[in-house]
Amino acid sequence: MRDKLALSGLIPVLALPGFAMAQVAVPSIGGPSSPPYVVGQPPANQPVPGLTPAQTPQSPATNGAPINPASGAAFSIAPPPVINPINQSPVPLTDKEAAGSSIATRWRNARSMPSTGSDGAVVFSFGATQPSIVCAPLTVCLLRLQAGESVLQHGLQIGDGARWRITPALAGDNQTVLVIKPTDAGLRTTLAVMTNKRVYSIRLVSVQSESKSMAISEFSYPDEEKEAWSEYYERQNKIKENNTLPTGRNIANLDFGYVISGDEPSWRPMRVYNDGVHTYIQFPNAMRSSDAPSLLTLAHDGTWFSSPTKQLVNYRKEGDAYVVDKVFDRAELITGVGGSQERVVIVHKG
Repeated sequence: MRDKLALSGLIPVLALPGFAMAQVAVPSIGGPSSPPYVVGQPPANQPVPGLTPAQTPQSPATNGAPINPASGAAFSIAPPPVINPINQSPVPLTDKEAAGSSIATRWRNARSMPSTGSDGAVVFSFGATQPSIVCAPLTVCLLRLQAGESVLQHGLQIGDGARWRITPALAGDNQTVLVIKPTDAGLRTTLAVMTNKRVYSIRLVSVQSESKSMAISEFSYPDEEKEAWSEYYERQNKIKENNTLPTGRNIANLDFGYVISGDEPSWRPMRVYNDGVHTYIQFPNAMRSSDAPSLLTLAHDGTWFSSPTKQLVNYRKEGDAYVVDKVFDRAELITGVGGSQERVVIVHKG
């Protein structure tokens, strides 16, 4: 009996509240020109056993939606609700927690703008703010670390590991490069990179347009630049200290072009130099005041048969040195008289 009803297109419809009707097309016996009968949706404007004419579904009002035979109205179809897996309930913060959160927010939002590198790279100042690297699907973003810097084992952590791909590579001079690829547009997450030198906190953003992505990103390191300047000044001070005599004069500004000849007394000068204004004759520490020689300058009028004219010159003793109030070309230091005389000659060679 059921088979005969099916062939005649008169299968009774059982409508259960809360259940959608299965739609099964059954060819009618009227031939190929007859429209198929759909179980759960009787032909429009056709009487159905058990239903009054008012309950017979009318196709113009359904717009192709499945018909509820019990009411004659189209089933209401609603999209599934959007489910957010993150709890949206507000979480109260203590004063200490709110203060820490405010500090982190100010750091993330600090207006420290990136600059342009020598090869078109986007250069972020390390530590000034949380940098944002913008990528696009089907493209590659490169993040270059400092030469000699390496990522620690388990030192790369990302918030959305399902939709971002990050792999390491090595460039010349032992430089680590992180290759970053998003799988979709409209993604935002954070990336933490822990290396043998420092810890990076980076924001990742994906967009649709390849023209907005950052091909290469890297960092500048202000702390290391300051340290380099400090080391430079320290080396300069060390050089100055090494080149400064006990008198406070810098060796680099002095002229040591003097030749010392003559006898070898205990007070024979250790060195002679000038600063362009004064001439300094430095004696050994062992020289006693009683051994202090007299200083005379020598003129250029001497011959084979006569000695050059000797001239008195103003000088004073400062510590273990004579300070002469001029730059001389020739001078002599003398102690004693006659056969016990000791004489040392000083000549400026320039």
